[in-house]
Amino acid sequence: MKDIYFNTWRYYEAKKMIKIDPIEAKRLFEEYIVEYPKDYNAQTYYVYILIILNMPNEAKQILDNLEIMSSLDPIFNRESSKVSKLKKDIIKNRMRLLAYYENYEELHNYYERYRYILNDDRLAPVNFMSRKKLNLLKKQEYEKENQGYLFGQILEYDEQALFTHIQKHLTDSNEEEINNNIFAENFPINEIIEEVKKYIPSDKRLCFSMVADSYYFKYNDCGRDSNKITNFFKVVCLHNTSNIITICPVKQNENIPHIDLNYLNKDKGPVKTLSQIEKFNRKFRRQKTRC
Repeated sequence: MKDIYFNTWRYYEAKKMIKIDPIEAKRLFEEYIVEYPKDYNAQTYYVYILIILNMPNEAKQILDNLEIMSSLDPIFNRESSKVSKLKKDIIKNRMRLLAYYENYEELHNYYERYRYILNDDRLAPVNFMSRKKLNLLKKQEYEKENQGYLFGQILEYDEQALFTHIQKHLTDSNEEEINNNIFAENFPINEIIEEVKKYIPSDKRLCFSMVADSYYFKYNDCGRDSNKITNFFKVVCLHNTSNIITICPVKQNENIPHIDLNYLNKDKGPVKTLSQIEKFNRKFRRQKTRC
């Protein structure tokens, strides 16, 4: 007999599409929720997808209804572990909505109220950004080198720090390890960064994070992701700004919201990929230089 509350396979098939293709994930979850309306956990992911796709009003409506319906479900409320997980997921979605609208005072209060319930270190940048926006941070109390790149860019944006950060994605990088996401040797990174600024911020963003927005751009043969040539690269900016915090080539499909920059893509030749021997030689040269 089919379980009336959930379908594990279909749930995970929809969930894994969120980062790959949020539009398809939205469709899959809509079909799933119609058939399994009491899978409240699935509905929290659907709310998250709506926020990613810049549909906050719809997300809030679903979230409000979810909170009411789950509280009135006696069978669901018998399982304390599921109730606890749902509460955390609802709180995180409330925080996502507050971050989306840049309501940093309420976001900060919400974080302080529920931080011990959530117990999630990944929310630290959210709290940091809220405090920065509310002028609750004192620069002299903060040391960039101890908190990391993202915190430093939230505190005081520095474009030169961006260029240092993305060196690992360039073929002439001096990084010790070869990164999985590498731009083609002929990729005009400086020209591209100036060009993408014309398109951000905009409604093409995808709000995967509470502190940053992601934009996807098409540029044929721009680089490789896990040694496979790709036609897309991702630009991540601090939320609702043009302050870029990273840029790298990624595997994506045509369905993801994107901006086509191929008008800049003149005949630059094929993408150069590194053989295992070339990777070894590059690493050996770096080690020899340091000696």
